[in-house]
Amino acid sequence: RGGGAITALAFSPDGNMIAAGGHDRCVSLHEVCERPAFPDASETGPELPDVDLVRRARCKGHSSTITSVDWSGDSCSLRSTCRGYEILHFSSPSGRQAVGDFRDAEWREWTSPLGFQVMGIFGENA
Repeated sequence: RGGGAITALAFSPDGNMIAAGGHDRCVSLHEVCERPAFPDASETGPELPDVDLVRRARCKGHSSTITSVDWSGDSCSLRSTCRGYEILHFSSPSGRQAVGDFRDAEWREWTSPLGFQVMGIFGENA
């Protein structure tokens, strides 16, 4: 269980996981598990999958509210940023903090205001 509002949310590229970060300074990783639709659902319209979210891990380490979450293209890692201007990397689905060189990592989307690709675009006193 987390506390407070969710401030960042992202589905993994493969659609199997969702990451939710918030005021509790953590990112929760949830597996998306499909359930069979109700048998009579097709009578009222197109059958939509019913899903459960099962928490698999809680990524910890930030000092402030989470502001962004991005997944790697292969859904094996994610990065998160916080209002304390920290950028952390985690492995999925374990949620363990990943340490290494992420300079050339391929990210599915770029919602982070921090990272190697944006170094130097802000002024010295920005």
